[in-house]
Amino acid sequence: MKYGRHFPGFVLAVIAAAFASSVEASAQSVEISAEDWARSRIYLGGNGQEVAQVRKSLDMIFQNIDADGSGVSRSDYELLEKKQMAQMRSQALGAILQNDLDGDGRVTRSELEAVLRQQSLRPLSSGTAQVEPTPEQARQILDRLVGDALKADSDADGVISFAEAYRVPGNQGAIAYRFAAQNVLPQSFDADKDGLISKAEFETVVDRVLGEIDADGNGILSIEESAAFTQKAEAARRAVQQADQRRLQEEQAAAQAKACGLPAPAAGDKILLLGAYEGKTLSNVSIGGDDLEVGAAHIEIEAGDEPLFIVAVSFEAMVWHVTGDTKRVAQFVALSSQAMPNGRNRAAVSGLAKDRVFVAAAANCLRHFDRAESGQGLKAAAAIKGLIGRAPDNVVASYGVSKVLLPSGIQDPDAKFPITRILPKTGAGAAMWRESLRYAPGGVADLDASAVVSPLPVKDYDVLPQQAGLAQLLDEGALEAVGSRRVRRFGNLTIVGEANVEGQRADEEFSMPGELKIVKKLRFPAGLSGGHSVAFILGKGVPMPDGSPGHSRVISEETGQIIAGPGLR
Repeated sequence: MKYGRHFPGFVLAVIAAAFASSVEASAQSVEISAEDWARSRIYLGGNGQEVAQVRKSLDMIFQNIDADGSGVSRSDYELLEKKQMAQMRSQALGAILQNDLDGDGRVTRSELEAVLRQQSLRPLSSGTAQVEPTPEQARQILDRLVGDALKADSDADGVISFAEAYRVPGNQGAIAYRFAAQNVLPQSFDADKDGLISKAEFETVVDRVLGEIDADGNGILSIEESAAFTQKAEAARRAVQQADQRRLQEEQAAAQAKACGLPAPAAGDKILLLGAYEGKTLSNVSIGGDDLEVGAAHIEIEAGDEPLFIVAVSFEAMVWHVTGDTKRVAQFVALSSQAMPNGRNRAAVSGLAKDRVFVAAAANCLRHFDRAESGQGLKAAAAIKGLIGRAPDNVVASYGVSKVLLPSGIQDPDAKFPITRILPKTGAGAAMWRESLRYAPGGVADLDASAVVSPLPVKDYDVLPQQAGLAQLLDEGALEAVGSRRVRRFGNLTIVGEANVEGQRADEEFSMPGELKIVKKLRFPAGLSGGHSVAFILGKGVPMPDGSPGHSRVISEETGQIIAGPGLR
């Protein structure tokens, strides 16, 4: 099964890739002459500066790189970078294992809760005053703090192991370990091309540059000599900086390609790039946990003989459901921008054999786009060449995908998903089920979780996301409608309340709950943010639901106070 390199040392692999490219760049130092490098490192003072002092500052750079005194070689840079990496690993280890209260080399959720509980009880700002958090507020704050700390838990088992703690934090990135070009000797110093920059070769260049400055050769720099050199030194610094920027771009591209590890297409494959923001169908299966909504989109493969190499990238977590002449699909690469807290890719594929699916371990291997001719679409097409070695033959994109035919790229924006659940038309949740179709016009998918390919756990949602989940909870009796709101639809326009559209008659009119009362222990549906947010009342004696209310407001029936969501300070 081709899942990408989602091994426990994934972050180290990214940095190792950056190290390899950095060391290679150290040996090449693109387009920097030895003389320009030396000029860029010279900063002259006022009148009377000694040439010997300038030489000494340049010699110190050489000595700091030359670890064994034999001259500067690739192994010197490797050693220095390994030392830097070891230092960062030890710092990361100490920061995490300071929470290992029982000394077993593992940090558990309970240990994190014990360490962070005091922080969760700190007073909250309310206007100009400080107020003590309610028990529910303190619990939410503690959950957030613990969740942030558990981002180091790469295998999502609820425990930060010694190996996970020893990893360099991903947010440090490759840049933290790079040597700036100004501290890397370009290979142009290596006059005899033997792969080693000797002290004599270094000093030969330094002598020439210092000779430019000390025109009269008296060993002392006058104001005139310093001023004459300043313009040349600034030009050299610009040249070094430009070369360093090019090198950084090359390093980042190489590190990303290695970390993403995308497969290469065969010579006869047709390369198709598909971009989307979201799927128009709501997935019934979660990817990596029930805390995030997942969309679904339908790809139908047209009949033909040419093998297809498909790369599909979305912003939201996505299940790409593939039907049609699927034997044509040589490889399907699935990517998404929405990631797990540990950076892992939340994408999946159904309808294809596992050996023809590649779901990259890391999110953001390729940035999503929803218009083929947009700047982001053009960048994505260019990036694909760097990631798989070839440019796409066809680029297809849409903000929301219902159904797309490949390889032609023809889209049917109103198509229904081929496998959907039959939604109830009566009962407590009927109006909310109808409302869910406004956000997911393709309906709720009815995928077999065991047939969905992803490196992350795939399961049926306990509670469906967004309005579909609210409808489910209403039908189950965990929620009760309080009051009602009048909803009317005029084509694509939906009006909540009593406002009118002059001269038009509503195509549809129905009532929606005004507020939702929580009457039983439940889990908040994922995705209750933005237009999906609602107002909850937490019934007396009912525990706070699991999960997150998103942007939805929760009011305690007992106290009348906002205990979660907007308005909570």
